[in-house]
Amino acid sequence: MAKSLLFSDLPRIRRERQSVEKVNRGILTAEWAEICKANAGKPYRPSNGSEGEIFFSTYWAACTKSKRSDPCEIEGAAMFYQIGDEDYPKQWIYGRDGQPKCTAFRESKKVRHG
Repeated sequence: MAKSLLFSDLPRIRRERQSVEKVNRGILTAEWAEICKANAGKPYRPSNGSEGEIFFSTYWAACTKSKRSDPCEIEGAAMFYQIGDEDYPKQWIYGRDGQPKCTAFRESKKVRHG
């Protein structure tokens, strides 16, 4: 019997994806990203907690700006504020490819595991 994919499998999947030389940080399906291309440059906010966790883990695990002892202020602001609020993070946007991205992201050579 095939093992079901669990939310708890995400860290392992992210580690495996990190082993690829150039990681595609897209979290949306190709079809959905195509639709979201119309939002390029506009603020991004995850539609639910699962999408938010996937987005955050895609960037946080490999970002030079985040540390376990110093949580990412951008994520906190995104949770606290609404799009349109003055303090909503301007770093979370839709890219030209329709995928959400964090413009503050800087790739770390050392990948941190959840």
